[in-house]
Amino acid sequence: MKFALAIAAFALTSSVNAATPYYVGENLKPDNNITLNFQDTMVKSGAFVAGNDKANIAALEVRGNYNITENTPLGVNLPFFMSSEELTSSNTKRNALGNIGITLGWVNEIPTADRGTTWGYHMSLTGWAPTSRKDEGNSVALANPTTDLYKYASKTWTGAGTFGGYMMSDQFTMKGNVGYGFMRASEGLPNAATKKNGHTMTGQLGLSWHATQNVELNAEYNAAGGTSLVFGDKKYRHAIAPSISGSYENMRAALYGSIPLDTESRDTTSIAFGLNAGYTF
Repeated sequence: MKFALAIAAFALTSSVNAATPYYVGENLKPDNNITLNFQDTMVKSGAFVAGNDKANIAALEVRGNYNITENTPLGVNLPFFMSSEELTSSNTKRNALGNIGITLGWVNEIPTADRGTTWGYHMSLTGWAPTSRKDEGNSVALANPTTDLYKYASKTWTGAGTFGGYMMSDQFTMKGNVGYGFMRASEGLPNAATKKNGHTMTGQLGLSWHATQNVELNAEYNAAGGTSLVFGDKKYRHAIAPSISGSYENMRAALYGSIPLDTESRDTTSIAFGLNAGYTF
């Protein structure tokens, strides 16, 4: 859940002479960039509708970041999804807009005597407008809830904040962040008929190894928990997201997978694959 979480997008910057790692969920210090992310999720038979065959979700997201000042990044998310007819009881293929998100952040480096290591922290506030209007959006949101909940939950306003820190050296980058989100009820989320507001807590841990100056191997753990409005009786979701990322001049790209760890999510899907590419300026 992004505000905290979500699928892939902005690279970390640093004075360290190494390529910048690219994470699936929340990144902490973005360059000015425009990024296109594609993610494909195979949904298991009967995951959302008993008796329905396997379904497919293809998600496309345009992201951008611009640093208003050296410490103040502004981000915009414009997500779309395409779902097959087996996803919901409507038995209709759907191409639709997700929720448009705007993020305002604060990033700062902590001075240290060790010039080979950079430490920093990050805070952000994000708002998601309820531009996802199709009922299929709720199934898309719950297929990968640790990164996609806020982006696709149908007819839902969301506001969230995150706080995190990172460390970068010549060989490794580490990050961690926690977040809180408030959701104004969607008609299609679990228990929405009797509850109007939902609360979520999110967390992430990430580690990158700078294999070469331009290539990183990354591993990320994403977690999300919330009230019954959001997740029903299964209130804790988590996933791991290994990825490989690289850069060439102003171009950045990454290939990743998101693997659910909790039983409820594994009953929905086994893995989501993603590919993203971006231009920094």
